[in-house]
Parts: sequence; structure tokens; C-alpha cells
Amino acid sequence: MMVLTFVMITLNFTPCRCQVTSSGGVENLRSDYKKVSKDNAKRMLRQKGLFDKYWNKSGGFKNKFESMSVGQEKVIIDHMTRLMWHPSGSFKMMNLKEARQWIADLNKKCYAGYFDWRLPTLEEAASLLENSRQKNLYIDCAFDRRQWCIWTGDTLSPHLAWVVVFSGRIGWFEKNVRMNYVRPVRSLSKS
Repeated sequence: MMVLTFVMITLNFTPCRCQVTSSGGVENLRSDYKKVSKDNAKRMLRQKGLFDKYWNKSGGFKNKFESMSVGQEKVIIDHMTRLMWHPSGSFKMMNLKEARQWIADLNKKCYAGYFDWRLPTLEEAASLLENSRQKNLYIDCAFDRRQWCIWTGDTLSPHLAWVVVFSGRIGWFEKNVRMNYVRPVRSLSKS
């Protein structure tokens, strides 16, 4: 006996009233995890035009955010990078191992109809850094402000992982000791 289940997904589009640009084109950001040296991180910030208040003050990457609902769940689409972001993420801080489990649990729940959520790479997470503060954080108002520091899937060394701190910079912390938040992302299919 075969049982078929159908899920109806309703999309409600609500444009973000924050930073939306009209520039064309899509910026391709690396989505595979890797070891990133400090020099390569600084170079990446400059090459991609990403802001960091210490390593690239002249960065001014322009995202094209759109807030929307997929059924009852909210997401943020960045049309410039073709990424879908969870608008908040975890409400408690956790180490990197716990963060990976949190993502696995989110995928089991099929959040917003998808099961391919993951930690962002350093450049994906750094693309969220704005070059001006909004309510003391360098991130667009479409995102929840509680997650002021998020894990990435990239490493600096076997014991250190890269993070993005929305007080305006990228950095690194010990994977198993330090506690940070999770802000999941997924890549949109190329069209």
C-alpha cells in the first residue's frame, strides 16, 4: 500500500523596508566550507567589497533583501547573493558541535519547506555586515537583533572556527568552548 502526502506551501511576499538596492547582477559567494587563513579572510573582504570595521572599512556590499513568509515560517531572500536566510536562528548560544546539531534538527522539521539549511561560510555570513550601524549592530533591520554573533562552517585551524560579530567584524573562536548563535542559510537554485 502506498500513501501519498501533499504539502501546500503558500508564499506571502513582504518586501523589507530596509536596504534594497537596484543594482543588477548576482554576487556568487563560496558555499563549501574550508580552512581560511587570516590573510585570505582579509583578501576576501577586499575582493568582495565586504565590510569589517578593522580589516575593510571601505567595504559596502549592497544586498537586495526581501522578507517573506513560506506558509507560517519567515525567511529572508537576498537576491544579490541568491541566498535564503533564517531571519533569526537560534535563541540560545551554543558551541559549534551543538550548532551543527541545531541545524540538523531544523532540517528534520523541514523549516519553510526545505531540509538543506546549513551554517554559512565566512563570506556568506560576512555579506550580512552593513557598513553603518542600525540599533548598535551592523546588520539589516530585517534580521533579528538577538543573534549578535554567529558561527560559520569555515575554520582557521583545527580548534578555531570563523564567526561574524555584528558589532562590525569577523573573528574566530574555539569550536568546543566558545558559545555563539546560529543563523542558518541555504542556497537558492540557479535559474
